[in-house]
Amino acid sequence: MNFNKNIVLENNRVGLAALQLTHFEKLLPIAISQPNLLQYSPSPFGNANNLKKYIQIAVNAKASNPPFYGDRLLIK
Repeated sequence: MNFNKNIVLENNRVGLAALQLTHFEKLLPIAISQPNLLQYSPSPFGNANNLKKYIQIAVNAKASNPPFYGDRLLIK
């Protein structure tokens, strides 16, 4: 599979796309208002700094072109 393509799955109700830095502004209010949204995730992102790190790690992982990416994003 070509991970360099920006594939988006969407219909009239929902869209699913790989994380991009441009998603930060739309995700920030959700991350702040729902700090426990991913309480069992190894990568909490309840504030702007952690969310930006989380997205950057996902973008970097995709760019490294592994067979699968994003299933274990750890903020260090």
